[in-house]
Amino acid sequence: MARKAFNEEKTKAGFFQWSLVIIISLVFAVVLALIIMTFAGIDVKDKTTDIANRLPFVSDVVTTENEQVEENEHDKLMEEITSKDSEINQLTVDVADKENTIEQLNNEIAKLNKQIEDLVSTNQNQQEKVDDVSSSFTNMEPAAVGPIISNLSDDLAVMILENMKGEFRGQVLGEMEPEEAARLTNLLLQD
Repeated sequence: MARKAFNEEKTKAGFFQWSLVIIISLVFAVVLALIIMTFAGIDVKDKTTDIANRLPFVSDVVTTENEQVEENEHDKLMEEITSKDSEINQLTVDVADKENTIEQLNNEIAKLNKQIEDLVSTNQNQQEKVDDVSSSFTNMEPAAVGPIISNLSDDLAVMILENMKGEFRGQVLGEMEPEEAARLTNLLLQD
């Protein structure tokens, strides 16, 4: 029985040794063949890749140069898409900000237009009142109107004098102190 175990061990060791010798010999033969083909001018890499791509399970693992180029191109395009997406997102944010600014400016324009309308309305009311006062002064004597206009604010005095006819205005200015008449005349000429 001991002899039988020894023979089995010897057989197992012999099989393993022979298998190792055969594998090493095959690897050596393949390497030697590759070296010879390379020196002969045969493109071993392309041929190997070509053959590997024809084998069913190996073709999934091995990539050709075309596949590598396509993969690199795909990666570049994906990077560009990501870049463009982020640019689009940034532009969308910018557009939203601009629309918000436009809305604020439109609101401010509407507010200012309302103020202008109010001022125009107030100015029209004031002008009607000035016309009414001017009409009243025209019915009075210039000697009575002169001192009254002298005591008014410059702006109001100028507006009332502008609404009077030239001859009556001259008579009213003649009834004022010369310095006051000259000052109001200068203000009339500036407008």
